Amino acid sequence: MNKYTIQLFNLPEGLWIDTIEKIDEKIIIKCRSTKKYAICPHCKMKTKKMNQYRIRYLKHGNINNTNTVIQLSLRQFICKNHLQQKTFMEKIQGIDRRRTTSNFRRLTMEWLQRNSFRYIGNKFSVSGNSLARMVRENHKEWKTDWALLAEKKIKLGIDEHSFRGRDLSLTLTEVKQRKLLSILPNDRLVTLEAWLENMPEFAKKQIDEVCMDLKVGYKNTVEKILPHAQITADRFHVEQLANRVVDEMRSVVVSCEPRRMYIKEILLKGKEKLTGEERIKLNMVFKKYEKFPCLYEAWFVKEKLRDMYRARNKSKAQKIFEEIISLLEDSHYSRYFETFKKTLKLWNKNILNYFNHYTTNAYTEGAHTKIKLMKRVSYGFRNIHNYIAKMMLAFLPLCWILNHHTI
Repeated sequence: MNKYTIQLFNLPEGLWIDTIEKIDEKIIIKCRSTKKYAICPHCKMKTKKMNQYRIRYLKHGNINNTNTVIQLSLRQFICKNHLQQKTFMEKIQGIDRRRTTSNFRRLTMEWLQRNSFRYIGNKFSVSGNSLARMVRENHKEWKTDWALLAEKKIKLGIDEHSFRGRDLSLTLTEVKQRKLLSILPNDRLVTLEAWLENMPEFAKKQIDEVCMDLKVGYKNTVEKILPHAQITADRFHVEQLANRVVDEMRSVVVSCEPRRMYIKEILLKGKEKLTGEERIKLNMVFKKYEKFPCLYEAWFVKEKLRDMYRARNKSKAQKIFEEIISLLEDSHYSRYFETFKKTLKLWNKNILNYFNHYTTNAYTEGAHTKIKLMKRVSYGFRNIHNYIAKMMLAFLPLCWILNHHTI
C-alpha cells in the first residue's frame, strides 16, 4: 500500500509514509527514510549510529487546489571511523537543501507557462520572487540544441519587439523549423554580433538564409559575421512600409480639406478584397482629391508592390520591381516618395531574394503575438532577465518540462 501511495503523490523513492493528515487547508505527509543505515560522505563506510533527528517541511505539490507538504524526519548519523567522530545528515534522492521538491518545481514550471507569477504564487503559497528566481535558475539549462537544428539548413529570423515602452528586445528564431532560439536583452548591434559570434561554427555554416526587417545595421552585422548567408527582406515589412507611405499621404491630404472622409480602411485594403460598394467609394475618393495626385500614385505603387509578391517567378517579379522604381521616379515630388524610393533601391537585391525560397518572418511575428499575450497575462515586467526567462519558458514543449528532472 505504501508503494501505491508514493506513486499517487509522486514522492521521491526511498521514503516510508507514516501518516497523511489535512491541517489548515494543507495536506501534511509525514515521511521518513526506509534505510536503517547511512553511508558516510567522508570515508564511504556504513554506519547505524544515530545522533539526533531533524524535521524538515518541503512544499511538494497541489491536489484539488490543496497544497501538499512533506514533513520529513531526517536522521543525523555518527561515523566512528575517524579520530574525531564526525556527524552528517542522511541524504535522500531527489531532496536537497531547498525547501521544495523537484515535483513542486516541475509543477510550478508547467503552470508558469500560461500564467503570471502572482497567480501561481497565490495558488502554491510561494512568493513571486522565489518563482522568478526558480525560472532564472532553470533558464541557464534551456539551451538551443544546435546539433539537432544543424541537421537541416538553418533559416534565421531576426526581428525586434517592445519589452517595455521604447525599450526593445531582439527575437531570434528558426523560421522553417519553427523554433524560438533566443530573446536578447536589447536591440543593439553589439548584442546581436556577440550572439552570432558565440554560435557553434558548424551551426554558422548551416545558416544559408537570414530573414529580417529593413534595418541596415542588422544587415551589415549579418554580412560581417555570416558572409555566406543570403539576406532576405521580410515581405510583411516591405508591404507595411508601402502602407505607411499611403497612410502618411492620406493624413496630409485629408487635413487640407474642411470636410474629412474616413478613407484609411479602403486605401490600405487590397484591391482584390474590396467589395462593390468599397470600389465605388474608392473611385469617389480619388475624384474628390484629384488635385492631390500623390495620393493615387501612393495607392497605385502599393498595389503594384503587392502584385510583385504574387508573381510566379523571380524574373517576373524583377520586371514589376523595375516598374515600381520608374513609377516613383516619374511621380510628383514628395518627401515620402523620396525616402521610400531610396529604401527600395538599397534593399533591391534582398527584396527579390524572397523569390528564391519564399521565406518570411511569419513565425517570428507569431512568436511576438504570443509574447504580447504573456505580457498582458503577467501585467508587464520590470526585470529584463525575468522577462526573458518567462518568455522562453512559454515556448518550451510541455513534454520537456515533464521529463526534465534537474529543475
